[in-house]
Amino acid sequence: MPNMDISRDANNPLKHYRGVRMQQGRVLTDDDFNEAARLAEEDARRAIEDLIGPAGSPDDGFKLDVSTGTLALLPGTFYVGGLRLDLNDQEKFVKQHDWLQYPNEAALPNLPGGLPTSGNALIYLEAWQQPVVAVEDSELFEVALGGPDTSVRNRTMRRARAIPVTSTDFAGAWKELQAKLGTVGKLGSACDPNSESSELTTDAKLIVEAVTNAPSTDLCSPQPNGGYLGAENQAIRVQIAPAAGGKNQFVWGFDNGAPLYRVELPIDGTTQVVHMVTTPKDFAHYPKVGQVVEFLPWSALLANGEKAAELTGFFATVTGAYDPDQQNFAITNTTALTNLGLPPYGGSWAASDFSGFHKTLPPPPDQPEKEFYYMRVWNRGDDLSAATSFDVGATPVKLGTTGLQVRFSGSQFRPGDFWIIAARPNTPSQVVPWDLGDPAGRAPHGVRRWIAPLGIVQSINGTITTFDCRPTFMPLTKSRGCCCYTVGDGITSHGQFCKIQDAIDALPPDGGEVCVLPGVYHESVLIQRRQNVRLHGCGERSRIIGIMVTIPIIGTTGSGSGSGAGTGSGAGSGSGSGSGTVGATGSGSGSGLGTETAVIAVRVVGSINIEIDNLRVTTIGLGAGILIDEECSQIAIKRLNIVSNSGACVAGRNARTIDIADCRMNGGAGIMISQCYDIDILRNRVHGVADGIMILNAAPPVTNPGNIPAAIVRENIVYASTGLALTLSGEGAMSVVGNEFTTLGIGGFSLGARGAESIGAVPATVFIFNRGVTQEMSDAYYFSQMRTMGTQYDTMNAEGSKQQTGPGNVLFAENRLTLDLRTTEKLANRTVSVFIASRDDVGFFENESECWLRDGTEQFLSNAFVTGWSVRMSGNRMKETMQIATKSAITHAQMNATTNNQGTHCFLVYAPLGFKVDEGNTVLMGNAEDCRTVTTGYFVVRDTPRSPMTPLTEAAALDVNKTMTSVMDAVHGQLDVMLSAPLQPSTLQNQINLGR
Repeated sequence: MPNMDISRDANNPLKHYRGVRMQQGRVLTDDDFNEAARLAEEDARRAIEDLIGPAGSPDDGFKLDVSTGTLALLPGTFYVGGLRLDLNDQEKFVKQHDWLQYPNEAALPNLPGGLPTSGNALIYLEAWQQPVVAVEDSELFEVALGGPDTSVRNRTMRRARAIPVTSTDFAGAWKELQAKLGTVGKLGSACDPNSESSELTTDAKLIVEAVTNAPSTDLCSPQPNGGYLGAENQAIRVQIAPAAGGKNQFVWGFDNGAPLYRVELPIDGTTQVVHMVTTPKDFAHYPKVGQVVEFLPWSALLANGEKAAELTGFFATVTGAYDPDQQNFAITNTTALTNLGLPPYGGSWAASDFSGFHKTLPPPPDQPEKEFYYMRVWNRGDDLSAATSFDVGATPVKLGTTGLQVRFSGSQFRPGDFWIIAARPNTPSQVVPWDLGDPAGRAPHGVRRWIAPLGIVQSINGTITTFDCRPTFMPLTKSRGCCCYTVGDGITSHGQFCKIQDAIDALPPDGGEVCVLPGVYHESVLIQRRQNVRLHGCGERSRIIGIMVTIPIIGTTGSGSGSGAGTGSGAGSGSGSGSGTVGATGSGSGSGLGTETAVIAVRVVGSINIEIDNLRVTTIGLGAGILIDEECSQIAIKRLNIVSNSGACVAGRNARTIDIADCRMNGGAGIMISQCYDIDILRNRVHGVADGIMILNAAPPVTNPGNIPAAIVRENIVYASTGLALTLSGEGAMSVVGNEFTTLGIGGFSLGARGAESIGAVPATVFIFNRGVTQEMSDAYYFSQMRTMGTQYDTMNAEGSKQQTGPGNVLFAENRLTLDLRTTEKLANRTVSVFIASRDDVGFFENESECWLRDGTEQFLSNAFVTGWSVRMSGNRMKETMQIATKSAITHAQMNATTNNQGTHCFLVYAPLGFKVDEGNTVLMGNAEDCRTVTTGYFVVRDTPRSPMTPLTEAAALDVNKTMTSVMDAVHGQLDVMLSAPLQPSTLQNQINLGR
């Protein structure tokens, strides 16, 4: 390694300097320029290390490869200690461009060709920086200057090294490397992403002191002051040399150990003549007898074919004066050059396996390629009789006649590490940097080294396997994962946008994911006419607080009168038309599109495949946390925490395929959805002030209505303070399984509140009404007339042809229901906790339902009222307050199997056609008559068994089914009235047709 010809190096990171500034009229020294460069480079290096970590690669840079039968390094980029290392082309391990002396220095007999013959080898990367001068890279010479060089370049060096290890895991192999390098430095854990640095640090310290002289006995020769005695300003370099005789060594010299020369050495080791290819610039720089010189072999191949020098080399003493005519001088110990490896010393590049390797580019025409070496002179002034090198230790060693002495502390000494002592005659007792004079000493100025793992090469029975240990990272432009855009609130977090709406609007037409970073976002997000959009947050840390917005609503029908034509107006704006004779009064009606204000956090309008995930959503005021509107499809709402104190947490209408899962909701109402199909409500926790889950007019698709369910409600925990825990109506298969439903008061959605008490039952906890029709009803002759009655429920396709409705199967199983009315003043007439009605099959299995009733109740009809074409109730436990209720369950169906249930009161099992099974039911209290009769608003249900074998005429069949049909029509009629009720301003529930 060449040494820069500098005046001093006073850089001290502990001063926390960040830059150098010029002043007017002042001289700019080399140290000013170098200090500025060091500060900037170190700041950049540490910033990269903070971002990437001790080591990392964004690609396959320096990855081990054995596919060609030899160990090779793949091209790419690798960062070590904040230094960027680039490998432009694949390199063989034994032919690294930055390690031209590999066969000499590796000394790994078990790694021929870079591959182990047996066992394991840890491959690691070492990086450092060293200067390159014009003597090494001739292209740096500016010929217009007539010969002198100018500045030097700093080059990042790298070498992949190997050590045999016994461990097969990275952690164990790294510990073995740490132990091996323990004599030269302390190595952190580059395998550990939490490690602060991968630098190989040393405990070596240098202390510089003034030589202590004995008092003078000659009065004419006074005692000199202690300190530097030289007449010149000097940069004295102290450098650790290769060990000799088992002891660490050091060398020293003036001029910072510069300059560097190209020389030719004897190739046979029998002569002592050195030929200087680069001539000294003047007489003062001629090699002098007694001076110490160091020969450096080639280290790294530069891109232009030139070669950089090694860090350290072989030391010799000049024995013959320099001949400027022949450019030769003599040295000692030339025979030792042949004992350091392949002859001659440093001639590894000439070995057969390196043939042509160093000749990447042709040499300049006037500088034919030769095998040369680099040499530097350790100039010690007039001290020409000292040893080549000196022992490192705590005993002070004089630096010739300089008046200074040095001593060392520590135990980790690495060849090439150095200190620069700036000595000045004007301040003989003070050297720079000042901490060299501190009793604790100073760490080396360099060379700083960084170490990182590459992998393990394993050989078992001739089979070679590599294991990659390189830490990797994604570039910032690719590290966002699935997120197209990130949003930060500008306070807690920072993203590409400060508003969620801006990120949504910036998405391409085919959609994408918006990641909401931690923060609070006061806005109403509109996802309109979009597809394939995912809005994803960081859970509780990503909070959307809805704001008041104006949204469109459908106006009501208006009427008008006039002469010949009438006009009408709706809520907002609208017009109608009428007709009449001239001069007479006509009438007209119309509807319009109006507006309404509401607090909305996220509104999805007319969009497809939208997912809202892992957010906290809050609305304060009448509105909804999430509003789904206008023909949306494939909407997923997952892992949200929604608080809507005066409105619904999730509301929607006119949509299909809605998934609401794993959410926590607390609001005026939980989930309120109308006129949708294929609805999945899974694993939510809902606490509604008025209602829990409300799904109205759910339906399967027009095509294949039997294949897709209308709604699935599973594994939810629902609390309704003053309303129904579950309201579910529509057409198609319905599944309600594994839920916890609790109602604490009568209120909210109530049929009785709309004059529906006449149907015979007012639901309090769960209301399920399915308009679907069993396919059996269309096949039997005696139901032909009933099917005609049911055409009002059939749908019309695009061509206006009537289509059969979907099925009405209802599965209600493994639910736990609680109706707790102990704080309610009184009940409405004929209250039931659970009401389920269908024109198809109803399965009611393994449920637990309990009713806590207040004394003074007018009439509690039953814990459960279940009616359908066929009903199967089995394995349920029904509990009620003893002295208030009279029935635990009423089941009403043409085919009725109510078996093996347990109840506080009676089970009334009614089957007009006589197809029933009523057995195994256990009743705690009640008499026989109580268990046979109940009076409802429409009819008296009395268990009057009929033989199922009795032939039925069509008239008889219609007669016995009149009761059930009346009930179904009454409920359906009330729902139709409710859903078509006039809309009132400022009520979001009406706007979405939820009938509140």
